[in-house]
Amino acid sequence: MFTGNELANYALTVYANKSHWCYWYGTYGNLCTLSRYEGKKRQYPAYYTDNRKSGYMTDIKNKRRCADCVGFIKSFFWTGNNYDTNPTYNTNHCPDTSADGMFLLCKEKGDIKNIPNIPGLVVWKAGHIGVYVGEGYTVEFKGFDYDCQKKKVTDGKWKKWGMLPPSMITYDEPKPEKQEVLITGGSV
Repeated sequence: MFTGNELANYALTVYANKSHWCYWYGTYGNLCTLSRYEGKKRQYPAYYTDNRKSGYMTDIKNKRRCADCVGFIKSFFWTGNNYDTNPTYNTNHCPDTSADGMFLLCKEKGDIKNIPNIPGLVVWKAGHIGVYVGEGYTVEFKGFDYDCQKKKVTDGKWKKWGMLPPSMITYDEPKPEKQEVLITGGSV
């Protein structure tokens, strides 16, 4: 069984190694290869356009791994929490689903304005999903022009947060937010 902290740490590890990862629609932590590109181009021609081909070829040449937003989360489960391993499709109780489908799996959810400080929560807006890594930050695979990004929750246009189901992951209790302490003279 995986934990929310493990998912958050996985997200942070991928972000720290983001030069080895890139955004390809319809992928989930796969190695970038010419055959994968050709298959995805047939499957999703609107996303794999000729004006992006040189970028894909560079990704292949540089032996990067690829994922889309929900594929990034699936890669955590399907690689068994090993960011540099080939995924095994549909494993570890994680279904093959869309960003919206992944959010629908969440039994507990709420407005993004009230997100608890629990690493490994998912953050969501229609058609897009990311991972809350704690202390007010998220990691997401944003798109072809952005790849993997780490940002403050407030810098995204997230609408909701959610807890993936217990069949997939367990969560720790909320951590208290870091508080800045301002001391203004006087003795302590």
